[in-house]
Amino acid sequence: MIKRYILAILCFLNCKIVISKLEICGSLPGYQLFDLLTQNPKEQIEGYHELWISKLMESLKDSQKQKAEVDCWLFDEFTQSEAREILKPILARNGFHLSKAMIKRCFREEPTITFEEKPQQQNCFEFLSSEQSMREIFRASVNIFEICTGHILLVLGQTPAYIINMLKEINTQETSAEKITIIEIPFSGKPDTILARIKSDETVNKITWHPWHWTMSSFHAIVTKTREFFFRKLITEFGFSPFNQLLNNPLQKVFILDNSRGPSVASFLLLLARWFKDEQKELPDLYFINLDEPAQLDFRMNSTLTFKIDTFYISMNQELLNIYLDQIDPELRIMPPFPASSWNCESYKLLIDKYPQQKALELMRIHQDFVRNQLL
Repeated sequence: MIKRYILAILCFLNCKIVISKLEICGSLPGYQLFDLLTQNPKEQIEGYHELWISKLMESLKDSQKQKAEVDCWLFDEFTQSEAREILKPILARNGFHLSKAMIKRCFREEPTITFEEKPQQQNCFEFLSSEQSMREIFRASVNIFEICTGHILLVLGQTPAYIINMLKEINTQETSAEKITIIEIPFSGKPDTILARIKSDETVNKITWHPWHWTMSSFHAIVTKTREFFFRKLITEFGFSPFNQLLNNPLQKVFILDNSRGPSVASFLLLLARWFKDEQKELPDLYFINLDEPAQLDFRMNSTLTFKIDTFYISMNQELLNIYLDQIDPELRIMPPFPASSWNCESYKLLIDKYPQQKALELMRIHQDFVRNQLL
């Protein structure tokens, strides 16, 4: 029944393949943001990193003078173990010694959730439960079903979550053996990215770098070996790893779903490429499904590394996608916000117990009922 329905609406399918099968152009870096902050000369560090580093050093010096805890919001952003692993070498590059006593006095033993979420939209529940919005989300989910049937779909973060909520209902109703293996991955920001927005200035034929975050929270993107190994373990528990049995099939494809102009997906591809390389496994046949309209995408991670990947465009309504789904009311989140700074067991437990909340569950049920009615 679903197949017949899909054939009836294929005229709405708006996807386009560009570039080629995944290519890695350049060598894979280590933990490039951490290395930048701990090894490069101070003058090479971007100003938005210097902001939080300078603030942290100032507060630590005050604490040292007073021999007491000083009120500084940055102290809540790192646990004691992270202060030893991450902050100590960063501050050492700036000529500051972070002692054991200061770590114990200023930083928490256990993590706490401190980062702010995006501004909530007014009337978000009403907008997303309107028939017009549900029809557009349903159209997107059907398009994705047609593209991914029989293959693996990796879903990044919150923005695609309500599309996937409908897609899972379609997948459940499908009576044939060919279904999608859907793996939802909490993922936020652009992990291990030094500068995520890179534009080419054709007039001078050189790359101009644009910082992705001008606030003092750019440290959320820092990836370390400890954090990356936890993230790998988590994805493995969700059902995907270099040892996934489905990847033994040479015809198996892996699709990555997100709303991105390139940087966030490039970050995820770097994590996958490092992982498969470490396990001495060949990368699968990877594709990107972009919920947005066709646009020039930039998958460069630095001046020497870029990715090229087949891309499908779903071309969702811009207001629905980039305002209401991308900047959703926190009460309607299905997936937790999950930057690299939360890649540890304690933070994950705090987050996973919080989402989805009751209003999100209610909206999910409304969307699921809409799908069932459409498939009658």
